[in-house]
Amino acid sequence: MSTPLEETQRKGWRAMTPEERAALTPVERAVARLRDADAKRAAERRRLNRLQKLESEADRKRDARRKIVIGVAIEAWSRRTSKAGSDRVKWLRDVLDGELTRDDDRALVGLPPRAADSVRDETTDVQEDSR
Repeated sequence: MSTPLEETQRKGWRAMTPEERAALTPVERAVARLRDADAKRAAERRRLNRLQKLESEADRKRDARRKIVIGVAIEAWSRRTSKAGSDRVKWLRDVLDGELTRDDDRALVGLPPRAADSVRDETTDVQEDSR
């Protein structure tokens, strides 16, 4: 059989009957209340983590959707203005040529693969952007 203190440490304050609570010493009551507070804090931490994960997923979905919408709009604009020597089409091609570094991305828009020595160092780009 366990002592009241051991029982208090195992059970939380809320899990006890009024008779069990009345039989506790002040130290045992404090232990029981701390156990309940720890359990409540852990539950709130789990809830917060779940909400942060959901928010992060929603942000990623919004960002992906934004990029798709922008891409569709630019592609539609490009098709409408796609005269062979158009300055707008040349401008768009130059932008894509300068920004797309992955060969599979470049192939999607009809650009040739980049030479290995002409690919920008992405760490340099990140450092320049943060200035």
